[in-house]
Amino acid sequence: MSADDKAMRLLLIINPVVAQTHEAQVRQVVDLLRGLCKDVEMVWTAKGAEVRKAASSAGEFDRVVVVGGDGTINEVANIFVGCTKPLAVIPLGTGNTFATNFGIPMELKEACQTAIHGKVTCIDVGQLDGRYFVCVAGVGFDAHVLHQLQPSFKRKLGKWAYAAASIWHLVRYRQSELRVRMDHEEFSVNAWLTVASNVPTYALNLKFAPQARPDDGHLDVCIFFARSKLERLMQAALSLFGYHIYLGSVVYRRTRCVELDSQPPVWAHVDGEPVRMTPVNISILPRALNVVVPHGSRMS
Repeated sequence: MSADDKAMRLLLIINPVVAQTHEAQVRQVVDLLRGLCKDVEMVWTAKGAEVRKAASSAGEFDRVVVVGGDGTINEVANIFVGCTKPLAVIPLGTGNTFATNFGIPMELKEACQTAIHGKVTCIDVGQLDGRYFVCVAGVGFDAHVLHQLQPSFKRKLGKWAYAAASIWHLVRYRQSELRVRMDHEEFSVNAWLTVASNVPTYALNLKFAPQARPDDGHLDVCIFFARSKLERLMQAALSLFGYHIYLGSVVYRRTRCVELDSQPPVWAHVDGEPVRMTPVNISILPRALNVVVPHGSRMS
């Protein structure tokens, strides 16, 4: 460890719900980081207003470390977009989409080492009607599942709660007439799911946007429409490997901005947090957020 690393000062933002459900792991993280750094200040919050208050003192620190899942990362990122302060992540969430895509270790000791010794890279950030997202925005099916998912069920089953709910809704969810406008293209389609992604993998390691990169200045947009429930099941199965993009019933585009409207209106989410119903405007902000990733990360 270099002298500079040992002298590093960290602002640690901890999701209080995670602190309750993963008490021993959070205590371990705090002890590990205190052993690696000169100064660690803790803030226990996952709410935007409180994160914004904590961020006012972030200038005194070298890095901001988020302890939690994708929802907590999203809240913190919404405050630090456009700032130079690097964000590091200790993954203790349900899905951990950010950690999976950027190669953040799931083992706590290794994750803490990465937070201190990892390299800083600048990534793109998506925006849905003024709300930033780091990994993905979804419209339709996945947002509906997330909106219906009970917090107690999620705490009890973890990521398998989303899997169980998705299976339940997969053949029951109704498609809607989706109107799409992006770049020089405009069309309508009866769609059940639309994903605008900054990263390749999302939710249960599904490769919805296998060609996406978080630093190319574009969103990868994937629109699913199916003529039967069997075709919908096939699309979902092939997305495990990223092969769904070759189907005639899937539209895959790279764009800087996409406008989506639907009849009837459907839910939209950012990084797993339902935020509003259609219509929505989704765009990309190139190189807008500094994050800490492992050396050799394939996404940097």
